[in-house]
Amino acid sequence: MEKHSIIEISPEDKYLSTKTSRTKRPVEGESSPPSPYNPRDLNSFNHLFIKASWCYGMMGEVEELFRDAERLYEEALKDLESDRVRKASENAWCATLRATDALILARTGERPVRSDLTTKWLHELRSKDQNIEILIGRYHTRSDLLHGLCFYLGACEPVEELKRRIVETGEYIVDARRLAGYSHQSKKLNL
Repeated sequence: MEKHSIIEISPEDKYLSTKTSRTKRPVEGESSPPSPYNPRDLNSFNHLFIKASWCYGMMGEVEELFRDAERLYEEALKDLESDRVRKASENAWCATLRATDALILARTGERPVRSDLTTKWLHELRSKDQNIEILIGRYHTRSDLLHGLCFYLGACEPVEELKRRIVETGEYIVDARRLAGYSHQSKKLNL
């Protein structure tokens, strides 16, 4: 599967180069760009092609994020078996973050670049779709308890509560996949 990078192209951009996927600078004094999607304008075709490629690449990136979340979750379970609770906590948090980023990318077409943006956009999604509510509390619990308290501060007590939250991260990933419309592609998690 070929990956495509996300580039911002406006429909009015007639300066698109078909070879480099970069925009050319407009020459001073040139006329305004033609109307978008003019069938006689090759740049309109290029825009449609790149937009379709971007969508295909985005779907691949969403799936890649979900697979990474599942991989991190499995690492967290292995860390638990080896009694490395602090490392397991961070892996479970990272799995939660990846799954949430994948959900946001699938729903908005944008991927958060920082965890504070993930939190903000998750709440914005929730304001548009009540079904997202099932993730909000679990997301914040993992952010605060697993990431903040256990991993950063080393306050990993009570251990049984942390272990339960780590194991339940698999259910969070499954729910995020379902809400993103990717549940049919989920591999079996050790729930």
